[in-house]
Amino acid sequence: MFRKNSQENAQKKTKRKSLTKSMQRLVLIVALVILVTASILNLIASRIQFASMFEINSVQMINSMKAVMGMLGGFDEYARDVLETWESIPEKIREKPESPEYRAYFEQYETCDFVKNAAEALEKLQFSLSMGDMYFAAVDQESGRMIYLLDPDGVFSYWHYPVGWWEQMTDQHVKELVSGEEGYGYYTKQSDDAITLREYGMRMQDDVGPYCILAMYDFPTVISVVTTALFAVAYIVILSILIVVIILITRRKIKNRLVRPINSIMSAAETYVEKKKNGEGAAGCFADLDIHTRDELEELGDVMAHMEKDIGIYEKDLADVAAKQAAMRTELSVATGIQAHMLPDAEAAFPDRSDFSIYASMNPAREVGGDFYDFFLIDEDHLGLTIADVSGKGIPAALFMMSSMIIINNYATLGFSPKEVLEKANTRICNSNVLDMFVTVWFGILDLKTGEVKAANAGHEYPVYGNLEKGFELIHDKHGLVIGAMEGTRYREYSFQLERGDTLYLYTDGVAEATNDREELYGTERLISVLNGKKDSGVKEICVSVKEDIDRFVQDAPQFDDITMLCIRYHGR
Repeated sequence: MFRKNSQENAQKKTKRKSLTKSMQRLVLIVALVILVTASILNLIASRIQFASMFEINSVQMINSMKAVMGMLGGFDEYARDVLETWESIPEKIREKPESPEYRAYFEQYETCDFVKNAAEALEKLQFSLSMGDMYFAAVDQESGRMIYLLDPDGVFSYWHYPVGWWEQMTDQHVKELVSGEEGYGYYTKQSDDAITLREYGMRMQDDVGPYCILAMYDFPTVISVVTTALFAVAYIVILSILIVVIILITRRKIKNRLVRPINSIMSAAETYVEKKKNGEGAAGCFADLDIHTRDELEELGDVMAHMEKDIGIYEKDLADVAAKQAAMRTELSVATGIQAHMLPDAEAAFPDRSDFSIYASMNPAREVGGDFYDFFLIDEDHLGLTIADVSGKGIPAALFMMSSMIIINNYATLGFSPKEVLEKANTRICNSNVLDMFVTVWFGILDLKTGEVKAANAGHEYPVYGNLEKGFELIHDKHGLVIGAMEGTRYREYSFQLERGDTLYLYTDGVAEATNDREELYGTERLISVLNGKKDSGVKEICVSVKEDIDRFVQDAPQFDDITMLCIRYHGR
């Protein structure tokens, strides 16, 4: 039995000693993976960056060519003349651009003043930039032929094509070069001497018949390949040296500063868990650790000791926190009830009125919201209508909402016009607005005898007018500044007519700006579509249908803003 236990202990010790070698192998493998991955990614990134920079420079150089032609003037007429000459050549002669018969058609252009001046200007530009070949060409989009219009003598030993020379392009090359989304495109081709070229082209003007006039720029891609390869080699060599140094330093540290501290912490953790399971006091498990590595492991031991102490305090305080949260939930529930009772109940507000029907709803994004609606009889013939949205959310917005609602209601019942109600409410709120909050408000007064609505808008959403025959549409009224932002603000009052059966729909931005999980907004167009589909329905059904359509649109995305709406239909007397 003693020998068996000794063998098991020896095997365990052997396994624990192998951790050092395992860590060394792991570091080596990780280092090699980092080396290979970083080298590949760097190579790809450098090539992409080089190509992107070259493309930007190419566009700038082509723009310089176009600017040179613009200063010289006459390029458009010259290009059209060359293309008319091209079209006049019989196809049998045109098939051999190197023949004397073909070249005779273009002799006049080789010696004309415009070609000489343009070639001289382009050669100066090419020499100053020390870059690739520059020329102008026209692409026959039907036949796929590129006709050279102007190609100055190569300053840096590039190819030179005389006026009228053409070469056949593939359909893919024509598409790539001519169909660029931003007016330019490029393609890669293999030249006769096996040097791969990247050829850029930018449109000079609108298409001339089947031809597309292009400013062209060539560049040997072998230069970018060589540059990228040299950079990659230097990068790999430097990175390899750094990794070898890191491996050597890490190997020395692992032996004495990793295995023993980890085992000590692991043993203390096992003891701590076991005592917790047995209901014993676990104090001292981590406090007795003897780790002096002067690095993160020593800090870990200290942290675990502090954690051991803090957990005891936390467990003691946890019950108190739970009790406080329960009390807070109760208070929020009471606040929700108070806010709900502050808003009028549309279904019970006017049981004896037949000259209008009204419905409203408010769905807060949190327990309490900042939106509110209100409707009240100013007298027997006038109905006040309010819908508003307070900045912010939660308890502060709810308190600001209640005070704003009372202020607007008080001024309205005193007989002031919508314009005066908003101006006086703004003055009152600005005088006591210590939190710099504001509220958007639409307030209107409906004359129940005539159906006329007088209203004013303080930065709120556009109201929606609905007619049984014409359907629903936005009323693009004049917006004033939000209430609470600036004392002394003046508001514009306007009016519109509701006929028998007409509907007025009011809402807050939580309706139009409801967002789904693809970050798409619900929008007013979708809202108008739903309203038109329910124009024959009652006011409650209209509001319920809009809310159901918003829920289908949003699906599982969280509600970020309060959703409030008010709908009234005028029946007349």
